[in-house]
Amino acid sequence: MIQDPTKTHLDWRQLPLIIITGLIIGALFGQVGAALAQYEHSKLENLKLHKAAKRAG
Repeated sequence: MIQDPTKTHLDWRQLPLIIITGLIIGALFGQVGAALAQYEHSKLENLKLHKAAKRAG
């Protein structure tokens, strides 16, 4: 039997690997985003403290 070249054939055995890889990449991006947000927040707090100390003399 000749397969129709216009139809795509999906190999479902690769699906778990694709899902796990996507979850790992998503977790890594989430960790990087959380670390960056925490860094930016602490930078803002340090700037506020610096300004307050400057005003206080």
